[in-house]
Amino acid sequence: MSESQVPLVHAIETTGDNRMPRTYRQHSERHCQEELDATREAYSLLGGKGAERRMTAFDTCRCRAWFVRHVETGDLRVAAKSCKLRWCPLCAKKRSWFLVEQIKPWAEGVSRLKFLTLTLKHSNAPLRDQINNLYTYFQKYRKLRFLRDRIRGGIWFFQIKKSEESGQWHPHLHCLIDSEFMDREKLSQLWQRTTLGSMVIDIREAKSVGKVAEYVGRYSARPSILAELDIDDRVELIGALHGRRLVGMWGNARAIVLKMEKPADADQWRYIGSWSTVHGLQNDDDNAKKILFAWKTGKPLDAGISMLHVEKYIYNLLEFTPKEPPENRQLLLDFKELLF
Repeated sequence: MSESQVPLVHAIETTGDNRMPRTYRQHSERHCQEELDATREAYSLLGGKGAERRMTAFDTCRCRAWFVRHVETGDLRVAAKSCKLRWCPLCAKKRSWFLVEQIKPWAEGVSRLKFLTLTLKHSNAPLRDQINNLYTYFQKYRKLRFLRDRIRGGIWFFQIKKSEESGQWHPHLHCLIDSEFMDREKLSQLWQRTTLGSMVIDIREAKSVGKVAEYVGRYSARPSILAELDIDDRVELIGALHGRRLVGMWGNARAIVLKMEKPADADQWRYIGSWSTVHGLQNDDDNAKKILFAWKTGKPLDAGISMLHVEKYIYNLLEFTPKEPPENRQLLLDFKELLF
């Protein structure tokens, strides 16, 4: 390591620029802090097997992140370690983006796309029982000849709110369907007969495929806003939906892939530096500046630009020079924890 590169390490401590959050989590949580707090409080009260591991995963979700570059296109992305918990707002954002991209091609190929909503009468029955009934009724409803003859396929997803007036749960299903014209009154009568009393349904043309896909993606990833509920309701809802499917397809929509899997070009992405390295040196290192510019503008990053010259130096310094001054060593230890 040349002497000219040593000051880069000390710049980590002295840099005061706040244009880029110190961790990727801080960057990701800017617009959902209230929902994060509500979710954390609910998870902390759930208890049970794996409770401590769940909380650790939630609290560290997207804290460790790194930039990766595509070897052929030069495109830049941020990869991060995520908790993958159903109610994590940060993970829900990623699932939502994925679902929107999966749903759009199918929706765009439908000539008469419709949006069908099915609701249950409010009741004081346990929430788990209400959800069980709603799913059972929906399966029976789809099998009715009137619907089978007119619906070629669709996507359903679960959503739930709580009535401010009655204080009762309001579970319901939304369906994006490929269908012929269906009379609303007829649909309502059939739903009432199937549910033994619930008759409120809604059906309308889906005029904007993009907006509908975004709506479906958002609630398929996260069926309720926990910050709008009190703590007891949050805990009850999370428990009632544990292990439940929240979205599904039938008919000609079955080909849609809803499970996030490793991308086909996963082996084409190369690590070029941690988020922490780029954050710490964004004002002092030309490579850090170029990485940030490419990431913010969406422009390709030239080959050979990375932060490995800094990260390898820090790693080697800690491994082979135990006599580093205490103040420097603690700084490097803190930085290494973020990097590795």
